[in-house]
Amino acid sequence: MFGMIVWNVDPEIFSIGSREIRYYGLLFALGFYLGYKIFQRIVKKEKLEESLLDKLLMYVMIGTVVGARLGHCLFYEPAYYLSNPIAILKVYEGGLASHGGAIGILIAIYFFSKKVSKRSMLWSLDRLLITVALAGALIRSGNLMNSEIYGEPTNSEYGFVYAQDTRLSRTLKANFSQLKSIESVKYVSEQGESPDGGRSWPLDVVVTFKRHIQQENDALSILNYQLKPWLALSEKEDGSISNIYANPDDGVEVKIDKGRMVGVIKAWGIPKHPTHIYEALVYLLGFLVLMWMYWKKDAANREGLLTGVFLEFVFLSRFLIEFIKENQVGFESGMQLNMGQWLSIPFILGGVFLIVRASRKTPKAL
Repeated sequence: MFGMIVWNVDPEIFSIGSREIRYYGLLFALGFYLGYKIFQRIVKKEKLEESLLDKLLMYVMIGTVVGARLGHCLFYEPAYYLSNPIAILKVYEGGLASHGGAIGILIAIYFFSKKVSKRSMLWSLDRLLITVALAGALIRSGNLMNSEIYGEPTNSEYGFVYAQDTRLSRTLKANFSQLKSIESVKYVSEQGESPDGGRSWPLDVVVTFKRHIQQENDALSILNYQLKPWLALSEKEDGSISNIYANPDDGVEVKIDKGRMVGVIKAWGIPKHPTHIYEALVYLLGFLVLMWMYWKKDAANREGLLTGVFLEFVFLSRFLIEFIKENQVGFESGMQLNMGQWLSIPFILGGVFLIVRASRKTPKAL
């Protein structure tokens, strides 16, 4: 029996007025907080001025957010944002690029080193990037909660069907109050055979109606004419169907359960690689390795070594995982290597250079 995980977590924790509070934002902020606490320990260990920490945090926060936002706008959707520059400021709508964030951090550390620490950039990066690795793991966990930036279809027993990222889910979220006849919608994987050699697997879209819907014909009308059409439409710019779909000719069922009308739309789920989990685990491993190197091996004595190891963990893994990740934007479909891979290559080469350079130099005392 094929297994798959139907991932249907609402990315919104709660809302205040028109503003949503999401897991992504919470995890992003948690990354900065934990990074701050870890850097506090580094400051105490090396007997540095505590004022350095607050100034570093300010530089890094600004560099990360501005760099990640501009990176997304200019690397992935330049035509749209250059013609709508005011939209660049709408960070709350989403759209951050890790490569842009990395460039932003480098620029921020350059100015921090020149104006504040009066030390080399590598001195600052060797210590800072320990915390960035942990923040990266938390941010990728936020991508999971957002049901975004995932991989291509997989036959793995642990592929994820991202129920939140469908036309039906987006329509229900935007208009649930208008669909006053629906109590809830759930997605349940079922046993059965794949109709297309392992790409799609049976899944039921289970709709529970409110009590005032008592007639089977009323329930069937809502299922066939308000809900099912959103599952029959293509999802992407290239016309391909994504995540969950229903064949137009397949029927629907209605039954009564605990006094409620319950409808079932027979559908198909497409399990995808949860690449954000893969990346989060690699970043977490990188964080643990960097912590061990710093605290147990005094790797900071070899300037640039920790930075080089960080770059290999983050960008080499990113380069490899991109081979099974869905393209973020349409223009990538015709590229041998996608935008994320091209942007990773300079960081990978830089990491190799720093590791070799550090290994050839005599360690410095802290």
